Amino acid sequence: MVIPHQYLLTLLILANYQAVYVASWDLVGGYTRQINGGQALFFGGGAYVLALAGLYGLPPWIGYLAILAAALAIGSLFGFLGVRLTGPFLIIATLAVAEIVHELALSRGFMTARGYAVGGESGFPVAPLFPAGTPAYALNNFYLSTVFLVVSLAVLLLGLRSRHGLILRAVASDEMAAEAVGLDTARIKQASFVASCVVSALAGAGYAQFLNLATPSALSLEQSFSAIVLATAGGRGTIIGPAMAAYVMTAVFGWLALSPAVRLVTYCVLLLLAIRFYPQGLLGLRRR
Repeated sequence: MVIPHQYLLTLLILANYQAVYVASWDLVGGYTRQINGGQALFFGGGAYVLALAGLYGLPPWIGYLAILAAALAIGSLFGFLGVRLTGPFLIIATLAVAEIVHELALSRGFMTARGYAVGGESGFPVAPLFPAGTPAYALNNFYLSTVFLVVSLAVLLLGLRSRHGLILRAVASDEMAAEAVGLDTARIKQASFVASCVVSALAGAGYAQFLNLATPSALSLEQSFSAIVLATAGGRGTIIGPAMAAYVMTAVFGWLALSPAVRLVTYCVLLLLAIRFYPQGLLGLRRR
């Protein structure tokens, strides 16, 4: 806010949305201990639904209602898998679903009524919430993304520190014991996936409207993998730790302008270091 430089604001805006995205993964992967390998489908799904709504001439508020409807459907699908699968089977199944959608997004394109080619590798255009091309465009998006970050983290933290958060931890620590005291663990798991999907989809929509584009990269393996790595490095089950790790690493990667291949290798190294030297994440290391 002190130095409204265009490039700096762009890095911070992208970091804001990525922080919410990784924090939303932690809702499932950190609290219920179900490793979702296809979180990018939530993030990219929000971006693509908003793009398609604009493509058909729908107003933005209709687009965001469509995002909520799609998030409920996708989250329910992943919750269905989460109830029936555990461990590596859940990771592989969710990763497979997300990667199928990613490949479809890469290969499928079509012509609009006006003769424009959209879809495929070039992605879909997204109408911005603020007039694009103006000096205040990045600054307005910075304020919007910052408010979204603060509100999202506050809602997640307040919810997880309530009775609902205690129930999630109970299911994660001992599912059989949770069922023995009368908790509907299947419904709880599905609800956590739906909540994670809604928050992540809104982050993806905000990300896409700032860039004015929804591309297959939002659905990519790297996007899914980044959520797992950064949440692990920041401290699973803390919300704040994964958000901090995502915020810092997104800004650093953007500043260094690393290629996708280099970023993926960096994520692998970071994950190995985290598992070997600080498995509880940075926040867990600080507490110890």
